[in-house]
Amino acid sequence: AFNHNDTARLLSALRDAGNVYYNATGTEHCFDLPEDVNFDGIWDYQFCTELLPQETYFKRDGIHDMFWSFDLNHSLITEHCVKSFPASSGPNWSWMKDMFQDVEQKLTNVVFTNGAYDPWTAGGILPPGLSESVPSFMIEEGAHHLDLMFSDLEHDPISVVNVRKMEIEYIRKWIVEKKQKEGLSRLGLRDKFEMD
Repeated sequence: AFNHNDTARLLSALRDAGNVYYNATGTEHCFDLPEDVNFDGIWDYQFCTELLPQETYFKRDGIHDMFWSFDLNHSLITEHCVKSFPASSGPNWSWMKDMFQDVEQKLTNVVFTNGAYDPWTAGGILPPGLSESVPSFMIEEGAHHLDLMFSDLEHDPISVVNVRKMEIEYIRKWIVEKKQKEGLSRLGLRDKFEMD
């Protein structure tokens, strides 16, 4: 069993976790950390060009975490992005408006899920969703697409078990509705029932 009081092992485990991100090849002896400690150069271009409106990921206060205090806000992000990429005018979310224009009217029979542990939730369609036929659920103890992974009832958090049940309920409901419409259409009654 892992002894949480063993400081050397804890630091080694932290180093190994950092290796996943900063030293995937395993060839580096030291991490090349970014010069600006508040931003990470490896993802900066993507961060600055695809930034989502509420993308602050995790609050860092220097008290309740292992990081230095940093109040990430839109002004600081814009200043950083314009300085790092002079051709940029900073984060631009107009592409999202264009991409999702009228999505509420065009989209049906889709379930959106988000994991509370997943930073991409910032750009997700959050509960309750867009409409009755486009619901959204939060997986409180989950991350990126956990609900779509293989089920493991012994280890899955209850929130993902419950969300999977709701997804199945919606899918079954939509299948029944589709079959009913097709049945009415075959009988020539579809228009009459839809008008009533």
